[in-house]
Amino acid sequence: MIIGMLTTIAGGCHGQALVPAQQPYQDWLEAACIMQPWSGERVSAMIEEREEWIPRLKEWGVTAVIFIPGPGDIRPNYPTEVMRAAIDDYHAAGLKVLMYWSIMHVGHYETWHTVADEHPEWWQRDAEGGTVTVYGDEWLCPSTGALEYTIDLGIEIAQALDVDGIMLDNNEFYYTDAGATCYCDGCQEAFREHIREKLGDEALRALGLDPETVGCPLPDEPLYPHWVDWRYIAWRDATERFRQRVRAAMPGAVLCANTQYKYNWVLAVQEQIEAEDLLFSESRNQLAREMSCKLAYGHCLADGKPVWNYLGTWQNDDLNRLQTPAQILDQLCTSLAWNTSPWIVGYGLIFEAPAQWWVPSSYVAPEGTRWICDETGGIDGSVAVALSAPEVARIGVSHQPFLAVEPGERFSLSAHYRTEEVQGGLPRVRVTFVDASHRAPEGTPYAFYADGEGGTHGWQEMRLDDIVAPAGAAVVNVEPFLWNASGTVWFDDVRFERVRSPQDDAAGERRENLVRNGDFEMPAGEIDAEARATLVGGLQFLQEHADLYRGATRWADVGLLLSRHSVDFAQVYNRFPRPTLNALMDAHLPFAVLEEHQLDAEHLARISVLVVPQASCLADEHIETLAQWVRDGGRLIFTGATGLMTEYAVERETDLLADLLGHSREALAEPTAVGEGGGCRRATRMPRWPLGLSRPSGRWAAARSCASTARPTASTWSPGRSPSGAGCCCISTATRQATRARWRCAWRSRRAGARRHG
Repeated sequence: MIIGMLTTIAGGCHGQALVPAQQPYQDWLEAACIMQPWSGERVSAMIEEREEWIPRLKEWGVTAVIFIPGPGDIRPNYPTEVMRAAIDDYHAAGLKVLMYWSIMHVGHYETWHTVADEHPEWWQRDAEGGTVTVYGDEWLCPSTGALEYTIDLGIEIAQALDVDGIMLDNNEFYYTDAGATCYCDGCQEAFREHIREKLGDEALRALGLDPETVGCPLPDEPLYPHWVDWRYIAWRDATERFRQRVRAAMPGAVLCANTQYKYNWVLAVQEQIEAEDLLFSESRNQLAREMSCKLAYGHCLADGKPVWNYLGTWQNDDLNRLQTPAQILDQLCTSLAWNTSPWIVGYGLIFEAPAQWWVPSSYVAPEGTRWICDETGGIDGSVAVALSAPEVARIGVSHQPFLAVEPGERFSLSAHYRTEEVQGGLPRVRVTFVDASHRAPEGTPYAFYADGEGGTHGWQEMRLDDIVAPAGAAVVNVEPFLWNASGTVWFDDVRFERVRSPQDDAAGERRENLVRNGDFEMPAGEIDAEARATLVGGLQFLQEHADLYRGATRWADVGLLLSRHSVDFAQVYNRFPRPTLNALMDAHLPFAVLEEHQLDAEHLARISVLVVPQASCLADEHIETLAQWVRDGGRLIFTGATGLMTEYAVERETDLLADLLGHSREALAEPTAVGEGGGCRRATRMPRWPLGLSRPSGRWAAARSCASTARPTASTWSPGRSPSGAGCCCISTATRQATRARWRCAWRSRRAGARRHG
């Protein structure tokens, strides 16, 4: 595989040190399985029907859950006392509970909109003063009073709920059409203080800058690289401030953040992992190979801390459906092979729905309101959905997902219903057209109603014809209701039909019913029974063999250096070098990823070979460390213009790396001995095994394709020994034939003598 100019330093192998033990901040963070219901019926089920769901989640292998506190933008909004009672029950069952929160949008809490309106000085801003409003209001900046406000409020709510930790979402700067944020007044002041301390006033004056007024620079100004670096520091320090406050107020509580560390410098997230108790990796919608690249980098950033991996096991166009078993295995087996704890979202798994594709909707719901799947309550004793309320309520069942339509299309609606003591209001089916953003379309009317009769009566039909999708409509929601009434209404045989032409309508022909499961015969979740069993089997496997994961760290004697400064300032690749990562995986070589700040004696002692692809921007101290490591016996592979520029992409007058190695860059095109058994080579192609020497010793695991096996099993695990004799787990995870990617990983016990699996 051609990956550009390749320079290799090869030499004699030197002793490899074991990865030192790093006790996690809390033991339960390892081999965890986290369930996030997120919103709507999934939260309602896990709160209101927790007597049913707690044992089910435990049976599935779930060890922790996360809730978002209300009131706020994410429904349902339970009072604190209701949430606390539920959390107490989860704790009593041995489950841990996390709280969703954030600095930049106050965890979607209702006060976000208030403080965003009252404190424009807290907004993240671009160089032109523009703001970020991705979720409907301005994002807040951690260099302002927003930090202490969100810490104070978050801890207050977390204490009231008695949670075991806090997850900060979107812990990042963002961008606008004008470029990266943040140029707010708080950041101007904070950067001024930082750069004066870093460079000194005399250096600033030499650049023609006034130390008293210097601020955040534009891209073509001399301090811009320093500002890019400082943005990482700003979020790291803010996160550390949050963690220290949490530990002081809630001893034992953990803090983590969703950082999207895969993406470029604009988000400024990589440094803050240092201030967290674990690394959270959102890897949804990524196939095995790309996920493997990301998780390899994630373990590098975590540097021995646990890694949690957010998986996307649902269908993007239908939140009530799971992906296929093969797709689920592709994600789950990859995650487990890289020793990351799966973070599962409740889409397609957790239901309070009375039937598949029909989700409860609640507008006014007094205590005692019920959405019921009546197994014999329908026409001729079939299944029906019953909506019941002891007092006046407005509740319904909404067809999910919404149905795709085109403006100008014509439809008809029909539904059968019966009632019992419906008073004050009436049975109703509402048809609502919305645009692609689920907002009111430009055309009118966009809401249509088919009304029935209240009181008590047997089966009748309500019908509405001549429904026309208005201009701007993209999807439509069909929603049977108990509308502003008490009593009970049963619905059956709901049909929403597309009418092709008036002539066809009159003839009763060519009608297409868009509603799925309009007779409510299919129970919620039944359609995905096989996919659910596949997912649950993998989660149970993790818990049944948790000791294989706890206390384990990545073992490899090949290292791969990812240079953040080369990515940020020379754009040599998008966060990590996929061709090199893929070459190592294809060669079945156990490898560990290092970042620039890990170029030290401790980390380099763990490897005998280091691959450095396209690291053009390296600081002097990093080049000196690499050269010394080679002279001491290390083997170095570097490509392209590695080391020819400073960390801020300023071209060096001399080739510092070549000088320190004692050979010209041209001479390093062939394997070249350096120092005490070390060596170097420069080449233009990455061979199958680039050193031309024996492969490094060690163990790795292969996840093989296997058509006959649908889930990991205990028999696929076998013990092994590393060359040093310490315990080493060799993983061989069987997957379906459709899961074609292979994952390579090997883990060495980091608690020697405490847990041995060999």
